[in-house]
Amino acid sequence: MIYDEIFTYNSAKSLVIYDPNMAFFDLIAHFWENIFPNASDGMLRVLPAIFSILSIPVVFLLGKEIENNKDISTKIGLLSALLVSLNAFHINYAQFYRSYSLVFLLTSLSTLLLIMAIKNTLEKSKSFNYW
Repeated sequence: MIYDEIFTYNSAKSLVIYDPNMAFFDLIAHFWENIFPNASDGMLRVLPAIFSILSIPVVFLLGKEIENNKDISTKIGLLSALLVSLNAFHINYAQFYRSYSLVFLLTSLSTLLLIMAIKNTLEKSKSFNYW
């Protein structure tokens, strides 16, 4: 796994995109490496950790958006956020200098926005504000 992180570091440093699936992360990592030019290995891994931490409130909102009952929706959101924050795979992959935590954040966010758009369409009698 260490070779993958070295590959990501070199790809972000030179902005030569070898893996199109990681192009967005490489672009963000390029700016991160320019802000912290002599960063240690631990400082580079802060970027995916930030994405991982930002995904917890997004998952809370996603869990809260699923249910219409306000009391139950808050409990679902809190339970979802708790399960994500304690998940061993989520914690493990948040420590790699790869795009795993960014993919999880963006997938959760897009799912949240999709559910909000569907609910808004159903409530507003077919007005496509989010679409």
